[in-house]
Amino acid sequence: MNRTVFLTSSPTGDLDGRYQVEGFDDRNDFRKNLKAVWPDNARCLMITAAPDAYEQNDEMTAFFSNAVIKSGLTLACMDLWDRRTVDFSETSLCSYQVLFLGGGHVPTQNAFFTDIHLREKIQAFEGIIIGISAGTMNSADVVYAQPELPGESVDPCYERFLTGLNLTKTMVLPHYQMVKGNMLDGRWLFEDITYGDSTGREFLALPDGSYVISRDGRETIYGEAWYIRDGRRTRADAKSFDDFRKIIARLRAKDGCPWDREQTHGSLKGACIEEAAEVIGGINILETTGSADNLKEELGDLLLQVMLHAQIAEEEGLFTIEDVIQGISDKMIRRHPHVFGGKDVSDAGEVLVNWAEIKKQEKDGKEWVEDYLPGAFDEAQQLIDTARRRKGLS
Repeated sequence: MNRTVFLTSSPTGDLDGRYQVEGFDDRNDFRKNLKAVWPDNARCLMITAAPDAYEQNDEMTAFFSNAVIKSGLTLACMDLWDRRTVDFSETSLCSYQVLFLGGGHVPTQNAFFTDIHLREKIQAFEGIIIGISAGTMNSADVVYAQPELPGESVDPCYERFLTGLNLTKTMVLPHYQMVKGNMLDGRWLFEDITYGDSTGREFLALPDGSYVISRDGRETIYGEAWYIRDGRRTRADAKSFDDFRKIIARLRAKDGCPWDREQTHGSLKGACIEEAAEVIGGINILETTGSADNLKEELGDLLLQVMLHAQIAEEEGLFTIEDVIQGISDKMIRRHPHVFGGKDVSDAGEVLVNWAEIKKQEKDGKEWVEDYLPGAFDEAQQLIDTARRRKGLS
């Protein structure tokens, strides 16, 4: 079937006004991806979330008609389905090329969709479907109607799971950047309400500017997003260690970054010692203010140094990052026989004694390595002094 579904939070900028746009949002290539499938002089239909709010519906239809034009797209018409509409037939629906599923109150829109039998009729539609907020939520097969209005979260008759349009299996929660800290009926909307509702289920939280494209049975997330499942939140676009390794390899490739390609083990000495110092700064910030953001960032920068050295060594045929991980893993196991072996210890002091003895055995025949330490510490101090001057800290 030739159908492309855009599941958006808000396709025209942030709902809270923090990011305003003319026309459709250009973040995360939304406008570009929409233009790629948009037909010339498209016949468009807006299906409302509030079927009886006629004035509001007319204003919304005019707003999105202007958004189409301001985005450099063409349209033949922008019609509207609300309670004034007479013909809700499948034939009428399929005469359009672009459907907009408007934003609003999820249960109200869901009831309207049910009244006009949209779930059954929309399966035959070919073209573009753009879900907006509630319209995106109601696009799911099973809709999570996250409580929104006062009283809904404590009303025993409020239905939190409804039958949707079956355009996707993904249950989207829109405007995440705006509502994630909200309270409803005296409780935190997410931590106290939504997390509990996610038991045995999976929700996808999208901030404005992020969206999902569903096409040919495949769904792709564009922008930041978070999965909420079984009471836990995880980044939907989280990068793995292997992803990070590929990024570093790409930077060092022939067609990568000129600066990264020029680096050597020696040229990175200053960055390594500077990033280590900034990790200490992050620890101090955490202990003073309770904020871990800086420490998280600086640990990433220090990890970057490790990965760059490992990538350079792999290119030189010396060792790989797997060798580094294997080496430190073996060392930790050897030096913790009280954890990974059968040795008993009475306290932390005895652990340190064992550690020193095991380390001595490991260094047997490699004592010459220690000869390089005095010079290394002197050089590290010089590098720190250079960094202080460069940052204006002298």
